Amino acid sequence: MLLGHEDKKKIFQRLIQEGRLAHGYLFFGENHIGKFLFARSLANLLENQQFEEPKTMLTETLIVQPEGGSIGIDAVRECKQFLARAPIQSAYRTLLIDNADTLTNQAQNAILKLAEEPPRHALIILISLSPDTVLPTLQSRLQKIYFSRIKSEVIEKALKDRYGITPQKAEVLAKESFGKPGLAIEALQNAMDKNAELLIKRLFGASSKRDIIEAALEDPVLTDKFLAKVMARLAKDPIRNYRVLNKLADSLVKMSDFNTNKRLQLESALWTL
Repeated sequence: MLLGHEDKKKIFQRLIQEGRLAHGYLFFGENHIGKFLFARSLANLLENQQFEEPKTMLTETLIVQPEGGSIGIDAVRECKQFLARAPIQSAYRTLLIDNADTLTNQAQNAILKLAEEPPRHALIILISLSPDTVLPTLQSRLQKIYFSRIKSEVIEKALKDRYGITPQKAEVLAKESFGKPGLAIEALQNAMDKNAELLIKRLFGASSKRDIIEAALEDPVLTDKFLAKVMARLAKDPIRNYRVLNKLADSLVKMSDFNTNKRLQLESALWTL
């Protein structure tokens, strides 16, 4: 989920519309700010005309991340081969190098050669904590974009709108994230994961499922976690649990209809557990 950075979104949208997108950028700033997600969303805009986290695989984008703690020359050779091919679904082939501070000097020099004479259709984006982690010669070939922390109220509103959590919980998560949306989402997911585990332990073997299911339905994030864990547990013995899995899958389809009583659907599917 991309939060904030609306000013940068507008700038890049305008650059693309006017055909003035540069061939190389260095996105830098603290962790959990959204640099990598912004880069992926930008790549999705170029391929699918949507400035948001891609829902399907990006075919014109190569993402390079550290393996064994660093990004070496072999990975850059793959980058060169990728950028050499012409795009099919986009005007660009996009290379995203995450954690660029882990590039070896040899790899950085190889990237420098790519940045000095890039193919017409190449877009190279390096993502790092600081420009100082990149060699000065490579820095000079890239436009630097700083990603700052996000206002607490922006994070709070997004948590309420997109995850449907209570205003009180959203306010606490936003304040405790200190302007880093990634931390707020991580904390929310971790809390929901623990709550789902507790509900699963109560669910299996309990004579009455109603209270447990009602608790799981209180929060959309918790509901998703709960259902995923139920399905995963049942799938460990698919032959024995075939009927329940079938019924649950049917119930999930019906639950997508807002006029369907979700609690009754889940009770009907899970009452035999």
